[in-house]
Amino acid sequence: MKTLTIHIWEKLKTSFWFIPAVIVLASIILSIVLIDLDSNYHVAFEGFFSHFITEDVESARQILSTIAGAMLNVTGIVFSITLVALTLASSEFGSRLLRNFMNDRLNQVVLGTYIATFIFCILILRVVKGVEDNEFIPNISIFVAIIISIANIFLLIAYIHHIAVSIQADYIITDVGKNLRSSLKILYPNQIGTHNFEQSEVFLKEHTDKIPIKTLISNPKSGYLQLINGENLLQIAKDNDLVFEFDHRPGDLIVKNMTLAKISSHAPLNEKTIKKITAAFILGENRTPTHDAEFSVHQLVEIISRALSSGINDPFTAITALDKLTANLSELAANIFPSGYRFDDNGHLRMILNPLTFEGLVNAAFNQVRQYSANNPAVLIRLMEGLFTIKQFTRDQTRLKILRRHADMCMRAGENGFSEPEDIKDLRGRYDQFLEDWV
Repeated sequence: MKTLTIHIWEKLKTSFWFIPAVIVLASIILSIVLIDLDSNYHVAFEGFFSHFITEDVESARQILSTIAGAMLNVTGIVFSITLVALTLASSEFGSRLLRNFMNDRLNQVVLGTYIATFIFCILILRVVKGVEDNEFIPNISIFVAIIISIANIFLLIAYIHHIAVSIQADYIITDVGKNLRSSLKILYPNQIGTHNFEQSEVFLKEHTDKIPIKTLISNPKSGYLQLINGENLLQIAKDNDLVFEFDHRPGDLIVKNMTLAKISSHAPLNEKTIKKITAAFILGENRTPTHDAEFSVHQLVEIISRALSSGINDPFTAITALDKLTANLSELAANIFPSGYRFDDNGHLRMILNPLTFEGLVNAAFNQVRQYSANNPAVLIRLMEGLFTIKQFTRDQTRLKILRRHADMCMRAGENGFSEPEDIKDLRGRYDQFLEDWV
């Protein structure tokens, strides 16, 4: 349930309607509460606060109408600024990064606040009555409307500043880098069950193969695998004494009728259980960062590839994004990656998954960067320096060999792609530095 809740929250917070809708709802509730206060209590505004009230019905209506009209106009301006920012970000950094802008909480709050203020004033304006209708001036509500409108001026200034900052390359790269770092803190499939490194994976696989009944679960539609509800599957496996084998992980493309899982069981599965298992695989039209660390890696790679395109040709942006990849992979190089063999709380094997690997993340980060920078000495040399930096954080022989393979490919790419001998010499110097103290 927790996994599914996180997935739903991720979808809600990246929409432009959820936070504004909540704020608008709050403004409606606030207007009802304040109107009730104005109806039942008389609050005397004295001294400084007397400037915020009026005893004239027409003045009260004029104040509320002015605030409502101004908020509606500003809402249009905010919409326009937001769309311009989204257009610029999409053309410069790629449409996949629009998710980060839509996820920006301040953008959502500003939009919701102005719409909510407009609705609040309209609702208060509705109850203002003249002498002929038993005069009623909701001064508490008007006071709150004035305070909110003043606060909205400062909010608009903050919003414009935020937009000006948020479309800068360094800010976008830093934001994507933070998302990558967050997704790497809990690597898939650490969210599912527990692991046991003491048991041989070969033995566990052989033990599973001896379970007599095998059932294949396929998917009825195509899409990207966004989430595997491991909590539900683990409970199903415990209740029915099953072992799941998955070839796919979040981020993979699933084609209609493709096998999602192979299930080993001691008794045939009924239709109800199969439906529950199928429902635990959540597919969508696009990839999401939930449990998919490669998604953020690909976002940084897209920034690099666009920066190196002939239309933009901005190696400085590419180097900044490459540095973020290097920093995150350096932290990851010293970590223990999760086992794909997952156990329940009783110590029984329940799932054999396709886990993230160090090699997979390094390949996702550096293969395309190397290919795009084969004719760009500054970026390829920086890539070689990045590999050397990552190397310093691990002594694992398998990971060192992976880094060595990428260093070799970078060296060959430079020798074949650089036209200036001095550039090749510089790259060779970084390569020799990488090979120093090779273990």
